[in-house]
Amino acid sequence: MLYQIICIWYLLWSPIIGMLLFLYALLLFHQHHAEVENTPCQTMGDPNYPLFFKDGDVTIGGIFPIHRKETLPSFEFMEKPQLLLCSSVNLRNLLLAQVMIFTIEEINRNETLLPNVSIGYRIYDTCSSRLSTMSATMGLMNGPDFGSGDTCNGQPPLPAIIGETESSATVILSRTTGPFKIPVISPSATCVCLSNRKDYPSFFRTIASDYHQSSALVNIVKHFGWSWVGAVNSDTDYGNNGMAVFLKIAQEEGICVEYSVKFYRTETEKLKKVVDTIKKGTAKVVVAFVSFVEMGLLIDQLSIQNIAGFQMIGVESWIATTNYITPNSFHSLGGSLGFAVRKINIEGFADYLLQAFWDTAFPCSQSEGNFSQYVLSCSRYEELLALKSNNENVPELRYEYNVYKAVYAVAHALHSLLKCTELKGCEKSLTIQPQQMVEAMKKVNFTTKMGDHVWFDSSGGAVAQYEVVNWQQDSDGSFQFKSVGYYDASLPPHQRLQLDTKKIIWAGGLLECPGEYWSNAEKNNCVLKTVEFLSFTEFMGIVLVFFSLFGVGITALVAILFYSKKDTPIVKANNSELSFLLLFSLTLCFLCSLTFIGRPTEWSCMLRHTAFGITFVLCISCVLGKTIVVLMAFKATLPGSNVMKWFGPKQQRLSVFTFTLTQVLICVLWLTISPPFPHKNMKYYKEKIILECSLGSVIGFWAVLGYIGLLAIWCFILSFLARKLPDNFNEAKFITFSMLIFCAVWITFIPAYVSSPGKFTVAVEIFAILASSFGLLFCIFVPKCYIILLKPEQNTKQNMMGTSKMFLFLYTLLLFHQLHTKAGNTLCRIMGDPQYPLLSKDGDITIGALFPVHSIETLPTFEFTQKPQLLSCSSVYLRDFRLAQIMIFAIEEINRSERLLPNVSIGYRIYDTCGSRLSTMSATLGLMNGQEFGAGYRCNGQSPLNAIIGESESSATVILSKTTGPFKIPVISHSASCECLSNRKEHPTVFRTMASDYYQSRALASIVKDLGWSWVGAVNSDNEYGNYGMAIFLKIAQENGICVEYSVKFYRTEKEKLQKVVDTIRKSTAKVIIAFTSLPEMGLLIDQLSTENITGFQIIGVKSWITVKSLITPNSFRVLGGSLGFAVRKINVEGFADYVIKEFWNTAFPCSQSEGNSSQYALSCSRYKELLLLKHYNEDVPEQRYASYVYKAVYAVAHSLHSLLKCKEKEGCEKDLTIQPQQIVEALKKVNFTIKMGDRVWFDSTGGAVAQYDIINWQQESDGSIQFKSVGYYDASLPPHQRFVLHTENIIWAGGQLEKPKSVCSENCPPGTRKAAQKGRPVCCYDCIPCAEGEISNETDSNNCKQCPGEYWSNAEKNKCVLKAVEFLSFTEVMGIVLVFFSLLGVGLTVMVAILFYRKKNTPIIKANNSELSFLLLFSLTLCFLCSLTFIGRPTEWSCMLRHTVFGITFVLCISCVLSKTIVVLMAFKATLPGSNVMKWFGPAQQRLSVLAFTLVQVLICVLWLTISPPFPLKNMKYYKEKIVLECSLGSVIGFWSVLGYIGLLAVLCFILAFLARTLPDNFNEAKFITFSMLIFCAVWITFIPAYVSSPGKFTVAVEIFAILASSFGLLFCIFAPTCYIILFKPEENTKQNIMGKTTSKPC
Repeated sequence: MLYQIICIWYLLWSPIIGMLLFLYALLLFHQHHAEVENTPCQTMGDPNYPLFFKDGDVTIGGIFPIHRKETLPSFEFMEKPQLLLCSSVNLRNLLLAQVMIFTIEEINRNETLLPNVSIGYRIYDTCSSRLSTMSATMGLMNGPDFGSGDTCNGQPPLPAIIGETESSATVILSRTTGPFKIPVISPSATCVCLSNRKDYPSFFRTIASDYHQSSALVNIVKHFGWSWVGAVNSDTDYGNNGMAVFLKIAQEEGICVEYSVKFYRTETEKLKKVVDTIKKGTAKVVVAFVSFVEMGLLIDQLSIQNIAGFQMIGVESWIATTNYITPNSFHSLGGSLGFAVRKINIEGFADYLLQAFWDTAFPCSQSEGNFSQYVLSCSRYEELLALKSNNENVPELRYEYNVYKAVYAVAHALHSLLKCTELKGCEKSLTIQPQQMVEAMKKVNFTTKMGDHVWFDSSGGAVAQYEVVNWQQDSDGSFQFKSVGYYDASLPPHQRLQLDTKKIIWAGGLLECPGEYWSNAEKNNCVLKTVEFLSFTEFMGIVLVFFSLFGVGITALVAILFYSKKDTPIVKANNSELSFLLLFSLTLCFLCSLTFIGRPTEWSCMLRHTAFGITFVLCISCVLGKTIVVLMAFKATLPGSNVMKWFGPKQQRLSVFTFTLTQVLICVLWLTISPPFPHKNMKYYKEKIILECSLGSVIGFWAVLGYIGLLAIWCFILSFLARKLPDNFNEAKFITFSMLIFCAVWITFIPAYVSSPGKFTVAVEIFAILASSFGLLFCIFVPKCYIILLKPEQNTKQNMMGTSKMFLFLYTLLLFHQLHTKAGNTLCRIMGDPQYPLLSKDGDITIGALFPVHSIETLPTFEFTQKPQLLSCSSVYLRDFRLAQIMIFAIEEINRSERLLPNVSIGYRIYDTCGSRLSTMSATLGLMNGQEFGAGYRCNGQSPLNAIIGESESSATVILSKTTGPFKIPVISHSASCECLSNRKEHPTVFRTMASDYYQSRALASIVKDLGWSWVGAVNSDNEYGNYGMAIFLKIAQENGICVEYSVKFYRTEKEKLQKVVDTIRKSTAKVIIAFTSLPEMGLLIDQLSTENITGFQIIGVKSWITVKSLITPNSFRVLGGSLGFAVRKINVEGFADYVIKEFWNTAFPCSQSEGNSSQYALSCSRYKELLLLKHYNEDVPEQRYASYVYKAVYAVAHSLHSLLKCKEKEGCEKDLTIQPQQIVEALKKVNFTIKMGDRVWFDSTGGAVAQYDIINWQQESDGSIQFKSVGYYDASLPPHQRFVLHTENIIWAGGQLEKPKSVCSENCPPGTRKAAQKGRPVCCYDCIPCAEGEISNETDSNNCKQCPGEYWSNAEKNKCVLKAVEFLSFTEVMGIVLVFFSLLGVGLTVMVAILFYRKKNTPIIKANNSELSFLLLFSLTLCFLCSLTFIGRPTEWSCMLRHTVFGITFVLCISCVLSKTIVVLMAFKATLPGSNVMKWFGPAQQRLSVLAFTLVQVLICVLWLTISPPFPLKNMKYYKEKIVLECSLGSVIGFWSVLGYIGLLAVLCFILAFLARTLPDNFNEAKFITFSMLIFCAVWITFIPAYVSSPGKFTVAVEIFAILASSFGLLFCIFAPTCYIILFKPEENTKQNIMGKTTSKPC
């Protein structure tokens, strides 16, 4: 009873007690947690203070091993340990710390990067110790101290850490900071292990991973053909990981590594073992993947043991360390090759080290105020102070630049996180989490002032770029790190490693003479090669100089003679002016040949070819001018001719000048693009250098020569035509001869120039110059000189030309000049009535604009009887009216701005073009002219406005651009997107805030391709917008495999063409239509399609019409419902909606009721009536997409003017500056700003903006309203794979369908078939052809069927490769069973015969037939029958070797027995003759020996066969394509036929002997049976050979087995059947008397 009460009580109270216990435990835990929460944070032990420090708004940590050695205190655990002591400054790492401070100070001075944020730093010294690394890491993460009230919030006091320098230390640092997600950026930790983003997610580095260095090491080893190398590495993360990668890649590349050993800096014993291994190794190349410290120890040990002669291949950690170069170390490491980090000079750093660092950043300098609370004692800085004046190592800096990049990377990440802008500064109040820093670091992408691009790859690393460094000793005994190549992982694989092997000095001082050196006679020294060029001192040069100067002298004499006789008729008649100019040019030609002689220099190379080209053209131009004068002069003598007025002296001079100027331009282009330069040519001769002038641009040289040749040929043709003129015009004949000589010389010159080596090339060129110059001089001037000097009587006027007709020419020329002068003084005035703007306002600066505010233009009547009326416009086009309003809104906003153009007011003049080309031209001229001119105005070519905003359509913008282009007035269009406007040659002053249609066309191709449509139709407007846009689309579509069924176009006024377009659409099979049309054309097309009820087509549209609400009607939606297209982004301009309701009408509208706003240009308010109806309407404003683009255009002009007027916020702008339109064009190219909506505005090289489109879908809501739904976007500023995003699940397709329409010419070809193009149709139209046998296609729409691999065959569906059926002679198939049966039957019969013989072994017939050999023969036959079984079954390596060798040996054993029996028969017969004792020479022992000997020969043949090239299993795929014959390849064919041949030899020998013994007495008749058996044996194996060779597959094996069985049965039956017959059926004949007597046995 008590027990029950206790149980009941327990059941009732136990839950309550349990609950109370739980609540008590919870309360206790909460109390403890609260105590922990409120516990102030404190550092355990003494705080660790930084070596260098500075406070700032943001603090960056740094960890560097500035000292090399660490002295540990004694750890006796009896008192508090002393602080660690560091000594021995590591200068390289001190420089890293100094660069970090220098970079931070540089950023703090920068006004564009973190403008109002100061960066501080805390740099710790790790003393090259892991213990100190951990301590420093904790010190950085904790901060130096905590206040009493500080609680642990888990946030580190710094956003990033720069360091460590070694990989192992960096692993410790990264693992410690990892849980706190603090980014670590290392300048030199290269271990591959650090690329693991799972283990080191917050690690970055400005140096490449060692994976690239290991790969580069393999490349350099492979490059030099070294296949046997040794390998040494540090036993650290750096060395182990780097060497592991090297060994793996080396193995893949076939490079063998003799040994791979490693050691750590503290392991002296291991170091000695490494040195012993190197000493004993046979590899002469050692790859040393060793850290800086370990390499120093290794060098010391190699030097001590005097180990030299090994070619060391090093890594970046030690290869360029100046500390290691000493005479002792160079003995071991001289000639070392390796990869070093690129050496880049940091501007200003060397000067900073000498003074600024010690004055401002060094804690214990003498400057006041920099002694920090962290500096407990200045004793730790004593060693550093000794380096105060040392900056000699700065030119050799390599890793320091990586620190520089790392600090800038952190700064750029902070810049983005703090939302810094140049004007507003940074939001310093923002709290930055470490994880945010990590993410920002991943996106860092900037360029340093040295031009390096900085970014981090997916593993946090940088691009691998190394110098290949070679340890060399200069002639003065100094040691240098010479750069002999580079490795750049950013280049294609075959270009990454570039080496100049001629510069390398190898281990032991062996070297190849550099390019400009050659070995001396003793081959013990490199001496400079002899330099060859055509000099003034050599014989050839002297001769050429003589003839050059001789030509100058002769020319000068002729000129003097002509000048002295200038008034004589012959000189006058032969155009004295051109003659003197020709003589001057010939003098220059002779002189220019001298520039080709002498040592080529940069100037002489440029001078010789250009001077030659220009002087010769001047010369030929004069000759050409003289020739034309001759022809013109003759024409002038004809009645009524006045041709000489078209080619008088002025025209002659102009022609010579023009021809020569053309050559000058060619030469300038040549010298600008790729000028000639002195070149040391070492190709012709190895032992000497030919110093010559390289042509630079070969095209330039031949262009110069070609132009001379063109003029010469032209001159020759003209003079040839004039050669038959009367004698008094005979100068043409002389010109003909001179040109004939000239052309002959230069035609001969070309092959001689190309084939002549060295200085002879120059000599050939000089000879051609002199020969052609002498030819011109003698042919043209000698006849005249002859007349002047020797025939003066012919030098009369009567003998020369008649009257000149130049006076008419000169009069005409004078009259033209007078008219030109009068035109220059004419006042400017407008032709016709002035064109007034629709909206206008005066200002200091005026911006013009053209918008089609109305859409319909009414033309006046043109009867040509009275002055036409002005054009009238109607039907307001609301979109462009809003564009005019947004322009005014933006201008007023800028006028109110105090920062942009502060004291300058902008005015505007906005013209209405009424959507008409005629009005566009009229408005353009109105803008450019202004409204009126004062009386004193002259035409000065200057426009009264600074820029024009407009036009809306591309065609109109082309007209505008072509009209304003000559005046350099910038045009900024907000919506003209034709690609034609990107042509800067045609439209150099056009800009646009809208992207080019090139991107829209690409986007159209992307959407078509993405949706799987390969068969589309195309319609476009027949204007610039449609034609250019469609041309680009068609090109890209073709590249992407999209077929266009038709491409048709029409213009808005072409009704016939529109009807043809609609008919084409109706008849087409393509269900998708690309409509690249302007808005007016699209409206007409929709109306026509609606009228003819053509629906069901998926329309893909463009920005010009896809979001135009005026197109939406119930009828049009039947046609366009579900349309997709690209629209410009919709951006709301703050304040604009309110502005269009009130302020615009009160201040900017000319005919409103407000006073004072009626413009002087608003002649009649009737033109504004339609606009006034929109006064209280602004519902369309949120849907306006182009408004923001006009807004950007106005601001772009304002920003360009702001820079040109040198505006400053407080001082204002320099308003008195005169701005030329071209200046605004240049300023617009540099515009780069952000508008208040956040969009960045700038223009690319074509004047366009970045393409950003929304993808719009026409959808009908449940209430029946039509909406433009955004279903994706296209952004050309993103990477290619991210530019196009489409949410197909949100699309409603044509006809209201939810399923995507299909538009293909041909259905998809299923797997198992391939596409075959239909003849005469696009590639998208094809037939599906089944794949051939053995070929498959496992994908839809395969262009080709793939051949199955060797062991595979196509399945029945031809869509999969399956393993071919394997065929071999198996035990389970009928043929195999039959052959096994007969094989075993043979064995059975043989065994039965053997048993019978054994039982009757004492009978006379057995004894008489040599029972021992009979039993051996039966045994061998048994083996023959059994060996056939080895040919059946799946061939294996052992069965292949066994079957042929066993067969060969057993058959030889068999034939050997038969051969011995045959010999015994012959011997036995000889033994019966009186006195014969031959049997003693062939008794039982000899018989056994003969069998053994014959068999042993075959055994030896088989052993050789198996040793040299044994049989092996082979998959034979030659017989059948669809299956594999598994067979035994013979290996050595000679071996196989040797085995068979030896069997055949024995068989033939046996047959011959048996045949000879066949006629012996009957009691020796066994020879007959042997004869028959051998006859059968030979017949079988002779038949076997062709059958074996010709039988395919498993039948080859069956033939071989059949031959074995047939020959075995033949031997068995022919030899043993007669004996068995007598034993079994004729026992009475089995007696001694009968055997010795006559036998009645019959042959088989």
